[in-house]
Amino acid sequence: MAKQSQIRPGKKAPQGSNPWLPILGTLAAATPAIAVGLLGAAAVTMDRVGPPETSFYRQQAEQSIGRGDLEGYRLCLETLTRLDPSNQSWMLSLAQTLEKLDKGDGKKEKASALWTAMAPLDKPGFGPAQLEQVNRIQEKIAKSPPKEVEQQQAVYKLMEIHLRQGLMAKPGDPDMGILLADQLLAEEKPDDAQKVLESIPDIVRTPEAKSRLAAITQRKDKFKSQESIAASGDKVIAMAKAAPANLRLQRAMADTQLVRGDLAGAVVTWALLREKADTELRKTEATNRLVQVHIERIDQLQNAKERDYGAIADLIKSGLEVDPRSGPILQRLVKLADFTDTAAAPEGSDSAKFESARSGARNRLETMLAKGVAPDLIHLLLAVEYHIARREAQARLHFDLAYRANPKDPAIANNLAWYLANSSPRELERAIALVNEALTRQPGSASFLETRGQIHAQMGQDRPAIADLEVALGALGSRRAIHNTLAACYEKQGELELAKKHKALAQESKK
Repeated sequence: MAKQSQIRPGKKAPQGSNPWLPILGTLAAATPAIAVGLLGAAAVTMDRVGPPETSFYRQQAEQSIGRGDLEGYRLCLETLTRLDPSNQSWMLSLAQTLEKLDKGDGKKEKASALWTAMAPLDKPGFGPAQLEQVNRIQEKIAKSPPKEVEQQQAVYKLMEIHLRQGLMAKPGDPDMGILLADQLLAEEKPDDAQKVLESIPDIVRTPEAKSRLAAITQRKDKFKSQESIAASGDKVIAMAKAAPANLRLQRAMADTQLVRGDLAGAVVTWALLREKADTELRKTEATNRLVQVHIERIDQLQNAKERDYGAIADLIKSGLEVDPRSGPILQRLVKLADFTDTAAAPEGSDSAKFESARSGARNRLETMLAKGVAPDLIHLLLAVEYHIARREAQARLHFDLAYRANPKDPAIANNLAWYLANSSPRELERAIALVNEALTRQPGSASFLETRGQIHAQMGQDRPAIADLEVALGALGSRRAIHNTLAACYEKQGELELAKKHKALAQESKK
């Protein structure tokens, strides 16, 4: 940690400069210096008594702040911190007061030195000070969100460092715990978020924290997650409805609604959170959660005894408005469209509504393709449906169209290669070129190696086929098709014992 004498007065940023550069520079340099001036607020923090000789100055400080005399309050705090330098609560109040009084006379620089001592980035500091830094960064994000994604990521990283250092200094703190958990959830790290929330003692675990934890654990133990918010769920929802601008409470309500099975309510709440998101990280998280809730709601209606096909179609439509390239929602649209004509209205369902929903789904897919919306995904999903229905010509056509729409997707290239090698007319040279291309993008993929090995075998290239298929077999486990091809290749190479073993393993294989 830098000594106070080493700290130099900061310069004011030129007009029009990026307000986030001081913070981002701090993080990039990996120094304990902290950007200040994000939010000025004096605070009375007299939670520690201190040595006997501090009694007079504590009384004077309380009287000064009582009558609004910030300058007198500052003088008392400076004396108190000299008498008891280890009292960081007084130091925190002094830093906030110096910022409040600053008129370009160096008080802000003195405050900066105090923040550096209390909230370092390279070791645990004073928990409340590091929480205050996070709150200030959040205030600044709300007022002026960083425009570049890299800047946003750097700011969130800075917040995470403060929170982790603060939690090391003050383990189990509920405020810092929920802030860190929210950030980890936005970064798609639910297991890490769960550990943080579980580290908050039950006695101080807030309803917000309980709702987050319940939403994380729901997939593992639905009953336990519902039980954990039984007493606090109503309180969370009431608090959130009373404070619609409090996004943390809105998030808690969304989690509570999800755990309780109120998916329609969760859709509305996550839509609000997505609309209010101030950075791409938060917007992406809200989009992902909104899509997830749409999927669960669609499946809920799909599994109902009497299916409401109109509601299913509406949810698919609104889900695709959130994310037109959502694979799971597109998959449900393709299923509903049923171009293979293999589905029928379930017994007891309104067949007219079923046909209307199917016709509408087909029209939506055709319109999306006409407008060039997610053609690779739609063609891929159609190809899979035709493959399941054993309509090879249509499956091959749509795999080819998916590849032409997105030739950089290795999975699409691999699937097309398989079809070119295993349906008429066979195009083995193009097939081997496609799977080789897929392997350059995803080296070592066992599935791709199996495809290439099978194509090599069809081309009479036994040794390359054996090399690929044995690697694939080791990664994928016993597969009848792989054992049969290896048996044939070894037999042609004169390795009769190995061929015999693979034949036996093919018969034993369940796949």
